[in-house]
Amino acid sequence: MGALDHEAWEFLKNEAVSLLSKRCPERNWEQLFNRLNEAKSYKLLKDLGCKQVTFIPRSEKDSEKTPDLEGILFGDLILCEVKTINVSGDEITKRKNIIPRDAEYELSKEFFDKFDSTLDEAESQLLSYRKSDPSRRIVYFVIHFDEPLALMFDGYRTAYGRQLRDHIVGRKSGSVEIKVHGLLP
Repeated sequence: MGALDHEAWEFLKNEAVSLLSKRCPERNWEQLFNRLNEAKSYKLLKDLGCKQVTFIPRSEKDSEKTPDLEGILFGDLILCEVKTINVSGDEITKRKNIIPRDAEYELSKEFFDKFDSTLDEAESQLLSYRKSDPSRRIVYFVIHFDEPLALMFDGYRTAYGRQLRDHIVGRKSGSVEIKVHGLLP
C-alpha cells in the first residue's frame, strides 16, 4: 500500500482485518477488496494535490452514513465516497457453470441501473455529511465489468468509457464529481 502514509495504512488495515473471515462462497472476499479499494481513492486525492488526506471513521449510528475520505486542497475540504460495482450474479453463474457467450461492447440497461442506484446512494451519503461545507464531493467508482476480459483490450476500454461518459453527462448531477478508476480521470 505504497500510496498510503503510515496512519492511513493502519486505519485501512484495521478496517479490513475483520473482513478476512467473511468469505462468501459465490463472491469470495469481495467485501475485503471493496474496502481495500478505498486506497485507490486515497491516491486520487493525493494526486489531486490534497494535503491531510484521512479516512473518515464510520459512524456508530446505523442511520448515519459517512463518506470514506476527506482531504484539504488549498484550504478547502474535499470529500470522497468510494463505490465498487462488482460482476453481476448472472455473470457469476455463467463463470461457475462455464457457459459460453458472445462478447458485448455495449453496457446493459441493468448495468446502468446499478450504476445509477449506486451513484444516488453515494450522492446522498456525501450530501448528508455535515462536518463542514466541502468545496468538492467526489464519487470514485471501481468497476468490475461482467465481460471477463473487458479491460484488457482497448476496444472495450474505449467503448465502455464512451458509454459511461455519455451516461454521466445525461444525468446532469451538479452536486458531485464522478471518477471511474481506469476509465475516467
